[in-house]
Amino acid sequence: MISEDRLKKLFQRLVDIYSPSGKENDILDYLRGYLKRNSIAATVQAVDETRYNLVVLPEKGQAELALIGHVDTITAYDIEDYGWHEKQDTISGLGTADMKSGCAAMVEAFLALRRGYGPRLPTALCLVVGEEENGDGAARLIEDYHFPWAVIGEPTNLVACLGCYGYLETQMVSTGRRLHASLANNRENTIEVLLQMMMRISQYMRDQRPELVYNFRDLYSSRSGLTVPDRCEAWLDVHLPPDAAIGEIVTELEDACLPADTGNSGYRYKSGRRAISEFDPDIIVLDDGFQHRRLRRNLDLVLLDARNMFGNGHLMPRGMLREHVSALRRSSAIVFTRCGAGCDAAANAMEHQRVNILPEDLSGFRDKPIFHTDHAPFLSGIYDGTAPLGQDILPETDESDVSPLLQANVFIFSGIAKNRDFLSVVENNAARVVGHEAFPDHHPYTDAEIRGIVDSAVSGEADFLVTTEKDYVRIAGKIPGDIPIAVIGVKIVFMNEEESLFARFIRQNLIGA
Repeated sequence: MISEDRLKKLFQRLVDIYSPSGKENDILDYLRGYLKRNSIAATVQAVDETRYNLVVLPEKGQAELALIGHVDTITAYDIEDYGWHEKQDTISGLGTADMKSGCAAMVEAFLALRRGYGPRLPTALCLVVGEEENGDGAARLIEDYHFPWAVIGEPTNLVACLGCYGYLETQMVSTGRRLHASLANNRENTIEVLLQMMMRISQYMRDQRPELVYNFRDLYSSRSGLTVPDRCEAWLDVHLPPDAAIGEIVTELEDACLPADTGNSGYRYKSGRRAISEFDPDIIVLDDGFQHRRLRRNLDLVLLDARNMFGNGHLMPRGMLREHVSALRRSSAIVFTRCGAGCDAAANAMEHQRVNILPEDLSGFRDKPIFHTDHAPFLSGIYDGTAPLGQDILPETDESDVSPLLQANVFIFSGIAKNRDFLSVVENNAARVVGHEAFPDHHPYTDAEIRGIVDSAVSGEADFLVTTEKDYVRIAGKIPGDIPIAVIGVKIVFMNEEESLFARFIRQNLIGA
């Protein structure tokens, strides 16, 4: 039997315990003791060095259903009184709706069921941490446990939701030069640039995705006094319905962030029409456009990393996929990348049957032309870091010649998706790496970060800074001092003499296009 009095007392106690993400131990210790007093033994599943989940499993047999709730709340930055308040039939307090009422209800329901069914109750109770921040508690839970069915508590106005809503969190950053306010140029002011980006996103949401709920927050600029700030940032939250085409939305958001006067910006359909009318091209090449179904294409090439094609097999944000693997059926051909020595792309594809991908999902591989490539690094050039883009101080350097690095001490920095791979490339072609700074992909370097990189390189007695072509265009002319920059590029090379076959495939599919 459900005890309403006991349920209400537990609910009140949970609300009165402050438990923001990262500081959930007090509420977990209380719940662990509460369950113990009710003769329920809970397993402690470590999430990090100080935090843990509580998991109660059937004493006999396997769990067929799991009741899962999160015990953390948002941080009460500006709330002085976050505890329990009751007025007539309304209860308020931090976490009352999300999600302490649900946790209390789940605990009471579990106790009632256990008393009724005994140790054979095929139900688990899981109380996790970190949901309001990075979801590390839930991620840790699914590493060790699998349940055929789960009831996940979230505030839904008591409406059963049979699909899972997604959550997309995006940081937007604009960077520029710090100038005196008398020299301000609105086109280069980081706050103005970011506000325009936010307006473009708002227009995109209203025009293209009215079904989405979105929110801008935490707008911030560097403190600069009577100067133009050199950095401004904000965060965008998007709540995605269960049937949302997340890959397409992410790609469209990336486009919407770009100003309308760039060649590949705005919405790609509009950019394509503009390219046709102004430049009359024979062929338009669209990068990262597989999810852009509004654009009719003659050819869809899908590139897959042969070493890690599908990650854990899940869609973003739980995994790395922008859409389900079965979408490969829409592709015209598949190009495996990073097919180095000892890499079996076909075997790796089959191996992914173990990570939430069924054999029928891989039918996209059948009857598709498949090509194999590898990445070949080369020395793009050695440059004067204080000079504008492209002023090579060793103009006679051959692309295949990396000899300037073979006897050198180097300091590496990069802001790409696979920084560790770049580090390995340089380590194999330099005498000694004295240090390495890794930044997120597409990172906009600040002046302070560049100074830090140079200071670290000088203190390590580096002969060269080493970075990627992608990063060099962002920092050219901004490196203080006289330390040169060696820039490493990457070529795609076809394996097994497949380059001529690929060229023939392209020609055959674009004739008359």
